[in-house]
Amino acid sequence: MVNSVNTQNIAQQVTQGGLTNDRAVKDIGKDAFLKLLVAQLKNQDPLEPKDQGAFAVDLAQFTQVEQLTEINKKLGAGDNNINGLASYLGHKVVIAGETLDVAAGDGGSLQVELPSAVSSLKVDLKNEEGAVVKTITLAGAPSGKQFVDLKDLDVDNGTYGFDVRGVLSNGSEITLAAKAAGTVTGFIPGLSQTLLLGNREISVDQILEVALDK
Repeated sequence: MVNSVNTQNIAQQVTQGGLTNDRAVKDIGKDAFLKLLVAQLKNQDPLEPKDQGAFAVDLAQFTQVEQLTEINKKLGAGDNNINGLASYLGHKVVIAGETLDVAAGDGGSLQVELPSAVSSLKVDLKNEEGAVVKTITLAGAPSGKQFVDLKDLDVDNGTYGFDVRGVLSNGSEITLAAKAAGTVTGFIPGLSQTLLLGNREISVDQILEVALDK
């Protein structure tokens, strides 16, 4: 008597647990299952071949389990995506680019690098042509990387370029390096990995630095 492999029993074992039976799915993967089917076909008794209907059922059952498992993996990836985006909430992020968006007087924040303390800061907002449309004077700040908030701006909604200057105690001015920033207030789940900085939408790829919002 030629030995055979009972793939039907194995397929039933895999499918009985449904999506929650992860161990069964791991115990026999797609490749192993197909090898078992091929082995059975090679070793089956020519006088009593495997019923073709049962063979089709075996294959259909495993295909269904495989599809459901893939769906489950995608759902799990979605959870990881949401958890990852949620971890940014409440943090200030520094983003790539040389512009900031103003909506309802809110221009977000800037991260300014100060080589020394300044008595005040001046932020020039520029239109698309590069012309200064508004100069904002802010309080002084100590040396180091500092975040400054741009609130209650008396300018139209839109996108602006910016330059930042520091006024020293002797009245002279120095040009300062600055980057757009903002506090993450929300996110939009999905493949695009979108974070919300108030009214501004950014992708995770735009983030250069993350800091606790103090």
